[in-house]
Amino acid sequence: YLNARGAGITDPVEHFTTDMRLYGRMPDTHPLHARVLARTSPEIIARPHGYNPDSLVFVQKLVDAGKLRCDDIELALMAAFAAFDRLIAIRILDPAVREHRADDLAAMVLTWFGLTKRQARAKVARPLPPLVAV
Repeated sequence: YLNARGAGITDPVEHFTTDMRLYGRMPDTHPLHARVLARTSPEIIARPHGYNPDSLVFVQKLVDAGKLRCDDIELALMAAFAAFDRLIAIRILDPAVREHRADDLAAMVLTWFGLTKRQARAKVARPLPPLVAV
């Protein structure tokens, strides 16, 4: 779903940002998957490389290309995935916590990867790609 929805995005940092924003919206777009994630994510995150290992490769390429900066990509990704998984769990339990919180968290994570607050807010202010059938 994330790959299909972000297929037309050419800026890799925007693609990374869009993935985070869509992931945080799973309680709205994919409620069953969100519930499964909320119940299983603590066990997955606790494993070595429990987050999506493709993310490590993707972010490492962004750091190598100078698009992001990070001293410990693995730790930053573990923290980011854990934060998004907890956001999903909270959003399931409390529907008053709206989808804009996914944007707020994505902007925060982008600052962990070297973007300024202004740059991060500009990335999350962009429109999300349209829904696609997968």
